[in-house]
Amino acid sequence: LIVAPGDRDDIMMAVALAQMSSQHRRICGLVLTGNLRSDPAILDLVKENTGFEFPILSVPTDTYNTVAAIRGLRVRIGPDDDDKIHAATAAVESYMNQGKLWDTLDLPESRPAKAGSFLETIVGKARECDKTIVFPEGEEPRTIRAAARLALGRVLQPILLGNPDRINTSAEIENVSLEGVQIIDPLASVQRERYAETVYEIRRHKRGSMTRETALQWIDESPIHYGTVMVQR
Repeated sequence: LIVAPGDRDDIMMAVALAQMSSQHRRICGLVLTGNLRSDPAILDLVKENTGFEFPILSVPTDTYNTVAAIRGLRVRIGPDDDDKIHAATAAVESYMNQGKLWDTLDLPESRPAKAGSFLETIVGKARECDKTIVFPEGEEPRTIRAAARLALGRVLQPILLGNPDRINTSAEIENVSLEGVQIIDPLASVQRERYAETVYEIRRHKRGSMTRETALQWIDESPIHYGTVMVQR
């Protein structure tokens, strides 16, 4: 984080040039002090030539007091701060070369020890294959929380199967956002009959074969059945 007087256009240009170089560390932001703004022409020049991929804040305090205030901040992630935990975890999972890290540490990767680790394993495999992940038990609170976490970190495209009203109500109760999460109601889906036809074609020559009607009933019995056919297609 770089703190500088708002009228120091030379610092703005230096920061922008440093961002273009692969030899310099990326900055997390620029704080302009004294309620001063850079020349609009300088800002336009920086945007056009660097992509302007860092945030810029303007504050009324002078540089010394701004730095003192920043140094006094407690930069930590609390155990109950789910949004920050999920965002940090997603960033590490997306951008860190975990294989190289394990090789450097020369430690064996630990086996999942907690119930939540099962989800981590599934997510890891899906990410490696660049796949969408489908949650058939989409109305379950823990499933909704998991999908929200994945969407928050933009790790994968999660899909929840179930009644949209019940899913959204549960999300409100859990205080999670479902932005980026796709919700499909198997009983109202336009793919419902097509999936039933797929099941019928697979089972019609087998012993105790299905009719088209029983195949449709099987699809409607459980979101798990719908999800199974969905991922196979």
